[in-house]
Amino acid sequence: MTNKASQLFHRVVDETPESLKRELDLSFAVADRIDALLKRNGMTQKELAQLTHTSEAAVCKWLSGTHNFTFSTIGKISSVFGEPIINVATSSCNEMTGTGSTMVAEDAVEYGV
Repeated sequence: MTNKASQLFHRVVDETPESLKRELDLSFAVADRIDALLKRNGMTQKELAQLTHTSEAAVCKWLSGTHNFTFSTIGKISSVFGEPIINVATSSCNEMTGTGSTMVAEDAVEYGV
């Protein structure tokens, strides 16, 4: 990368809102997770499309890292694999009052969720 291109790149990165950076990180992490689960289960994109009652084009978009997932879609994909796509730290009312323990899924740290 030329010096001028490098400077422009760094300026754009510096000016990108933190919320957008986090959104992109999450989006790519979800795409990577789905791809890893496909490979681990020896499943094709076509099979995932059939099992989630969607198109192969939709699955391709999911894997591109640019899809804006709904909870419904995440739930369908998670059901197919029998495990979460994303993990969120949860708490109960008891934890808010200082009693109880926080449940954090093991992948939450890995995926920054």
